[in-house]
Amino acid sequence: MSTSDAGVELLRSLVAATRACAKTPASASSGLSEAQTSAVRRIAGLLRTISSQALVPGLSKAVEAVADEGKLRPDMLSEASVEALADAVDALVERTDTSLDRARGIRHVTMSAVMRGGLGAEDSGAEAAGKSDSGLPRWSDLVAAEERAAPSLPGDMSPLRVQPAEGAAPTVLTGPQRVGRRHPRANDRARHFRPLLRSKPNALPEAPLATSPAADGSWPHPYAAELAALDWATAFPWFLRRSTPGDFRPAAPATWVDTPAAVAAMAEHLGEQRVQSVAIDVEAHNEHSFQGLTCLIQVSTRWQDFLVDPLALGPEELAPLNAVFTDPAVLKLLHGCDRDVVWLQRCCGIYLVGVFDTGQAARVLDLPSAGLAYLLRTMAGVEADKSLQRADWRRRPLPPAMLGYAAEDTRFLVPIADRLRNRLLDQGGEAAVMEVLDRSRKLCAQTYTIPAFRPGAGARDLAARAGLKLDDAQGRALDALSDWRDLVARATDEAPHTILPKRALLRIAEAAPVTLAGLAAACHPLPPAVHVRAAAVCRLIAMAREGKAGTAWTRAADGSQSSSSSSSSAAGAGAAAQAAAAAAAHMEAVQPTATAASLREALALVGVAGTLAQDAGN
Repeated sequence: MSTSDAGVELLRSLVAATRACAKTPASASSGLSEAQTSAVRRIAGLLRTISSQALVPGLSKAVEAVADEGKLRPDMLSEASVEALADAVDALVERTDTSLDRARGIRHVTMSAVMRGGLGAEDSGAEAAGKSDSGLPRWSDLVAAEERAAPSLPGDMSPLRVQPAEGAAPTVLTGPQRVGRRHPRANDRARHFRPLLRSKPNALPEAPLATSPAADGSWPHPYAAELAALDWATAFPWFLRRSTPGDFRPAAPATWVDTPAAVAAMAEHLGEQRVQSVAIDVEAHNEHSFQGLTCLIQVSTRWQDFLVDPLALGPEELAPLNAVFTDPAVLKLLHGCDRDVVWLQRCCGIYLVGVFDTGQAARVLDLPSAGLAYLLRTMAGVEADKSLQRADWRRRPLPPAMLGYAAEDTRFLVPIADRLRNRLLDQGGEAAVMEVLDRSRKLCAQTYTIPAFRPGAGARDLAARAGLKLDDAQGRALDALSDWRDLVARATDEAPHTILPKRALLRIAEAAPVTLAGLAAACHPLPPAVHVRAAAVCRLIAMAREGKAGTAWTRAADGSQSSSSSSSSAAGAGAAAQAAAAAAAHMEAVQPTATAASLREALALVGVAGTLAQDAGN
């Protein structure tokens, strides 16, 4: 058994033991009651340690209450406290993973492989290389630095590159072997996401696929007209009548789909006359990608299960699935599809028309829980194992436990939908079923958009949620660091919290250090992305303290985005020009060696200049 499989089995055993303990009344055994109380107080001690290392408002008070009462009441922590605590725990887990990798002699190279298809890198949102009219660096300069640091962009599908730490024996990494990485231009702030469709099956005659964006640069939902015109009584008359629910099919190996030929065979099965409904689920990864990656698509009919690998198949190769997924005569079954809808659009160019969301059905029926685990337990008699819900679905090959977990999510969904439909008809008639279908239609009408950045206002919201009261200098530092974090995350295609976790962002902004020693003291250990750009971060904070960066913080407080005085603009423009010159000089200096670390340092300097340019232009 591999180390990863052993870890999965250990976690499953711990979950089972925890559930058994939770279901046992404390009164049944004095020994159990004492053990539970002791465990709660141990957890309180761990929380106390976390609260001393992280900015978690209200946690210390809650910890003392836990220690005194032996339990944690819902009213002890605010929503902001829970969010901050989750961030702190995530940071501890991330640090643990890094330490374990170091112990095994693994050092990851951050430039991963590129997902096939480019994911819209060719889209029109990217600016031409060069400088703006004011002579300041553009976003394209920042992109160029990343392209030089990763010359394989785009199209490389080589395995994840791993090298052993100094003095350690070479190690074979059993984790993700192919990791999709978007071209940095795909994350441009100025870019609008363009649908990845190149053809439109099941289109209405009056609604062909759009070939140009709207006046504001945005693209319409390709199937907006088809969704609006969908008539449930005409499309699914069989689903509006009560019928005997289908049987729950026993587990069987799912068909792995990772080639165009396998996609074609799967599409052929889905297009059979007997297939009236198709269950769909999606597994995604949002930790090490700015926009996130769709890693697995689970599809089930009453007869067969499929697991589709979007990391091996580009949008063009997945296009045949749209013939069924947008067919108004085939009912698509999903549970909680609000995120699945946009994940399918984002990476796969797949759209959904004609969906029955079982989560919405549970809400219309006012069931005790709208979760899939509840439906599986009460209708299929299956206890869902959610220990793999947050697993790294980029892994290839997926271990047996993850394959089984993935297929289970959709295998039971078709007969569950039968039972929910019957209960809806019994409780509210055809109108109740229509209500679920209409709610599902609204979810399918969502369009994916690239995450936006809100200068000033976003930083103020973050500080407010953390319960921090910052003066103007600290606020400008927070705004400038937030801007910098977002720029670096977009250029390196990393999640912003991977570049700089929120707890670390708040700590650094509150301390507002301008020296390397001060930065290290404010946040220990420094996140790797900050560590390699530490000098640039300190320079950025110094500019923010002097009022030359992060000035959107003040404008957000005024509730206005009006431009500052001409003297302030001139000062900002001058500082931006200095930063741009420093970036250009640094870029020239490192060109001969072109190491990733030195280019990223230059990238950070360009980010400083870009921040100042934005401030000067407002």
